[in-house]
Amino acid sequence: SSEFSCSPKQKKINLNIMTYNIRFAADQPDVYSWKNRKDGIFQSFQGIDIAGLQEVMPLQVDDLNSALSGYDIIYRSRETDSMVGEGVPILFKKDRFSLLNSGTFWLSDTPEVPGSNTWDAACNRITTWGRFMEKKSKIEFFVFSTHLDHISQNARENGTRLILDTLKIMAAG
Repeated sequence: SSEFSCSPKQKKINLNIMTYNIRFAADQPDVYSWKNRKDGIFQSFQGIDIAGLQEVMPLQVDDLNSALSGYDIIYRSRETDSMVGEGVPILFKKDRFSLLNSGTFWLSDTPEVPGSNTWDAACNRITTWGRFMEKKSKIEFFVFSTHLDHISQNARENGTRLILDTLKIMAAG
């Protein structure tokens, strides 16, 4: 649970936030199988207000939507085709928060180009973001979800720099 405030003059809200790499839904045996993991993963969202997820495939988005009816999800894959491949969605309680705006950018030299990949990254990498308002307090805030490259230190450093630069622009003030 995190306490969040935008400035000393504003009200505070308590948020239960988590980040979770749910592992992509590959056709693998035993404990790695999505069908054998998904019920335990769904149970882990009890009491969570907002979650940033990693390695989420379109099939898993469908399953999350079916199993977690009190939530909404911001999703777009990291590939050129928005519904093919992994994404880093944001899951949020739809009765508590209004989604004001959302989007995706690529961790590359051309962040606005879908599927772009630079900095020696092993895979296309993205950041999904949402601007939310808590309905009760009217407090607005941003959530960013990402999954940095597992191979390239250069990609991790440049990706982190891009996220911070983007955050400074989007959430200025």
